[in-house]
Amino acid sequence: MKITPQCKMLLHPSVAKHMFTSLAACFPHEGCGLLAGSSPLATRYLPVRNISQNPRRSFEMDPRELVMALEAIGDAGLELFAFVHSHTKRSKNQVVPSALDLQYEKTLTLKSVHIIVSWVYLDLLRPIALGWHYPGTPIRLETAQHGSS
Repeated sequence: MKITPQCKMLLHPSVAKHMFTSLAACFPHEGCGLLAGSSPLATRYLPVRNISQNPRRSFEMDPRELVMALEAIGDAGLELFAFVHSHTKRSKNQVVPSALDLQYEKTLTLKSVHIIVSWVYLDLLRPIALGWHYPGTPIRLETAQHGSS
């Protein structure tokens, strides 16, 4: 499977909406999933269940669902763009990786971009997101204009 690190990532508008809606539905727990597509456009968001023992503070992707999502990405001929999860605490650095995020990143064998989603003042209608290519290079996310394929 090809993994595509980028300094800017485009999300199809329907994918951005699906991602934000799916993550908001997990609140007050952290939600998680994968973004995939064909460079440079993310065309698919695949939610993965969070099985963390403390889901309000951390995430751990269900291994079975993660493998199924990765297989679906490969079967569709898409590229894995990013691992995604949400932060549910209001803090100054809402979309910056936490110590737990950095610890989880070390356990993954697939090194990729990680996107953190939060909400302005925890208003679920005002999502914010930023991607990170660890160990700390930020990646800007943009919604593609209508008409992008």
